[in-house]
Amino acid sequence: MSENPVDLPRYARLEIERRWLVDLAELGELDKSRARFIRDKYLRHSHMRLRSINLGNETVYKLGKKYGHTDALSQPVTSIYLSAEEFAVFDGLEGGIVEKWRYPIAEGSLDIYQRAGKRVGIYELEFDTVAAAQNYAPPAFVREELTGKANYRGVDFART
Repeated sequence: MSENPVDLPRYARLEIERRWLVDLAELGELDKSRARFIRDKYLRHSHMRLRSINLGNETVYKLGKKYGHTDALSQPVTSIYLSAEEFAVFDGLEGGIVEKWRYPIAEGSLDIYQRAGKRVGIYELEFDTVAAAQNYAPPAFVREELTGKANYRGVDFART
């Protein structure tokens, strides 16, 4: 029997994730050559997110759906890859947009948003099991844990 017994929607996987606010001053200069620029559009009246990821030499397009949390750390999610033409069709729909730079750091990723003239850093890490997430000791550069808190999610940033 799986440690994460959840009835998943068809084609979904369980995303188990924790997130923290980061003290960017403590990190110092980040290696921009490893960063990816991400644009997310949260489609109005849905739980769907349209994403473009600029990898430098190519752009990847995805459509994702988050089904809502099954507990404090996990939620079923589904993603499909799109062509540029398919992306353009969905991009014509109404929605809120948020942009960020994503850096691979420690074992996870650091997302840096520009919010009201200030940079906001959020470190996130996905886990294979809820137990692994619960037992994880975060790096020293993180501050307040944001897991499960509103106002610091991409969809919340897209609304403001």
